[in-house]
Amino acid sequence: MIKRKLQTMAQISEQTMLEEVERRLANSYADVPAERISAIVRGVRAIRTESDPGLCAAVRRATRPG
Repeated sequence: MIKRKLQTMAQISEQTMLEEVERRLANSYADVPAERISAIVRGVRAIRTESDPGLCAAVRRATRPG
């Protein structure tokens, strides 16, 4: 149960961080549509996750059911 709570907290923290990055980028680049910024952030996250085996493994563990 504690492990699940920690995984949930990590996922929430990551989501909060990504939302903050998107907000800051949107404020800095007001001429870029929010949907485009969101797509860029998601793409960079996917590339980063794939290029870092440790991070990739941690994401898989954190998102594994049960």
